[in-house]
Amino acid sequence: MYRCRVTILQAYEQLLQRQSMSRDKGQAALALRMDQVLHDLNTRTSHHGFFGRLFGGKPTLTRGVYIHGPVGRGKSMMMNLLVEAAAGQARRLHFAEWTAQLHELMAQARNNQGDPIAHVVSSFAGGTRLLCVDELEVRDITDAMLLARVMKGLFAKGLVLVTTSNTPPDQLYEGGLNRPLFLPFIQEIHHHCDVVFLDNGEDYRRRHLQEAGVWHQRIGGKQAQEYQSLWADWTAENPPISRQLAVQGRVLPVASSGRAARLPASRLLAEDRGNMDFKILSQAADIVFLDGLTPMIQRDHARRFVMLVDIFYEQGKLLVVDAEVQPKDLFDDQENLGFARTLSRLTEMTSTDWVAQHMDK
Repeated sequence: MYRCRVTILQAYEQLLQRQSMSRDKGQAALALRMDQVLHDLNTRTSHHGFFGRLFGGKPTLTRGVYIHGPVGRGKSMMMNLLVEAAAGQARRLHFAEWTAQLHELMAQARNNQGDPIAHVVSSFAGGTRLLCVDELEVRDITDAMLLARVMKGLFAKGLVLVTTSNTPPDQLYEGGLNRPLFLPFIQEIHHHCDVVFLDNGEDYRRRHLQEAGVWHQRIGGKQAQEYQSLWADWTAENPPISRQLAVQGRVLPVASSGRAARLPASRLLAEDRGNMDFKILSQAADIVFLDGLTPMIQRDHARRFVMLVDIFYEQGKLLVVDAEVQPKDLFDDQENLGFARTLSRLTEMTSTDWVAQHMDK
């Protein structure tokens, strides 16, 4: 049984109060739809009991939910409320983690006799009735072909899927190699899931970032509370994890949450880093939180910071900074042409216009 102390709608309302967020009609409607998923699962479970089999009719199909919409609409946040309400009965995976598990099961199946797809389905479905997959985005042909074959079997076993994506189901793997072989997966999605579009409502992260700004000077040596609050915004949907970015045989450790990353300024400026480190970072994240930026006393630190700003500027990235001083006080030699250009670019990158222009990239 999927026992909930509060409904998902109630949990959503409580979250709004805690985080001082405005009620969003699309999110509230989605909360009601996910409450229905848990209700249907409970009803289906009750049919398996003795009296359910004796007096009940045939249990109805529990339809899942395919949630899609632009970045920042709270898709993962809403799915997390469902997982919490399911009280340990839901299995939550990021899409990359899910497909990795399916490929591993497929490799094991090839060492055994019988149908490998049937082995994957039975192995994965065991004990799983509600599967929550975050950030479904099919780009790889091996993932596409495996999903097309596995999902039919998983749905046949009664698995209920709730998933988030930036892409409508009909546009998944669009232009991909051998896409017609993937189309059965899309058909299964439509047959077993309601497709919910979270439209272009207000992005609360955008509003907060525009109001708070991206440059936060320390007070009494302590990080500004607003800086921490902004990071909390960006990690509300996906708890941050430690990630090692590979850079030409070495690694760049960051805290990562979706397309956001956070790391100490000293890791980029005081260590032996170069252009490639900053390029890899800009490829891995659209917004980077930089902790503890200090005045550029050492020439090497200043040179690396100039490279970092140039790359982020040219790539249109967002840089949120926890600093000891304002940008104009970073460099001793402000007349140096390289530093002057960097300060000019920083001024532009810390403007509300820059945030508005590059939040959607």
